[in-house]
Amino acid sequence: MECIGITYDCLRGQLTELASVGGRGRSSRRTVRPLAIVYVDHALVLMAWCCLREGFRKFRVDRIATAETTGDSFRPRRASLLRACLAEMSK
Repeated sequence: MECIGITYDCLRGQLTELASVGGRGRSSRRTVRPLAIVYVDHALVLMAWCCLREGFRKFRVDRIATAETTGDSFRPRRASLLRACLAEMSK
């Protein structure tokens, strides 16, 4: 589980490259702006801006195979992205 590294990336505002397996067993690799890890429906979930889909997405932490920091920062936009993510997901 990559939870600790992703948590640091959330706090530091660092882009992260994820390799994960979706609910249908399909593998994917994408770059995200990790915003928060929360507990939802009995699972830890990463809330993030997905650069591939250009939108907010939720990723189950137990389905993340690897998470690597890219070294690029989105720190100046982190707070506004998190507010927008929470507003969108509360609809």
